[in-house]
Amino acid sequence: MNKWALIGFLCFLSVINAHAQNASPLILSSAFEDVVAVEFVSHQTILVLDQKDHQIIELDGSGKVIDRIGNKGSGSYQFNTPSDLASTTGLKRFVADHGNQRIQLFDKRGQLLGSITNNASINDLPSFSPALLSVNNFGEVIAYDSDAKRILKFSENGALLDHFSLPKGIKSVDDIETSGAKLYILDKEAKVVHELTENGLLVSFYPAENTLAIRAKDDRIYLLKDTLVEYFQGSNRKVISTFSKIPELRAFDFHKGILILASKNALYRLNYELED
Repeated sequence: MNKWALIGFLCFLSVINAHAQNASPLILSSAFEDVVAVEFVSHQTILVLDQKDHQIIELDGSGKVIDRIGNKGSGSYQFNTPSDLASTTGLKRFVADHGNQRIQLFDKRGQLLGSITNNASINDLPSFSPALLSVNNFGEVIAYDSDAKRILKFSENGALLDHFSLPKGIKSVDDIETSGAKLYILDKEAKVVHELTENGLLVSFYPAENTLAIRAKDDRIYLLKDTLVEYFQGSNRKVISTFSKIPELRAFDFHKGILILASKNALYRLNYELED
């Protein structure tokens, strides 16, 4: 085989491989109204937050609905425009109950443990509007207060530990994640992910044009885009999965070789290759 034939053959293989990697995700469920968050707790537990239905929906790994919690209201087990969901390794579940200006806390069985609301420990602000949540390695809850444009840190039991205003360089807060002592903020307006210290000092940033959502695990920041998931670790950048375009894609999570993707109305599953 001459040189040009060999080059042509290699190009042909690269095209085949590129198309093979753009897999079509398997639809697990399409029974949602307005998904805003997803948590892939384990291979047998997926949590979905449906803002329009004001519910947390628990599904098994095949997409079968196991439980539903919530309806519209301001009482216990009720939500008003919930905006985000986070869980600890101990399987406590936190919901940003945005319209009711509180964070509700549930155990892994769906039993209500309590609520974090505006009070004297949060400087007696006229309002407290948790819009985004993340849980760090210590089980502490990080919340973005969209009214005051600040970050609040709570213990697993709801005690206020710290708070700070956002640095001036941040234009918008569209998602937040924590890993170790780092806080990551997706800034869609600036097209970057900001890296902050745990007390709010800007350290670095990562390019994030067309990024829909972020996840932080094992000192890596993962970015969801229209047809791929990639990560940054320091200056290293790598794509872990590519897939066919999904209309109104919004959120994602992953666990041991399985990627869960959430659009406005549906939940998808896709396998990806684990690194050595």
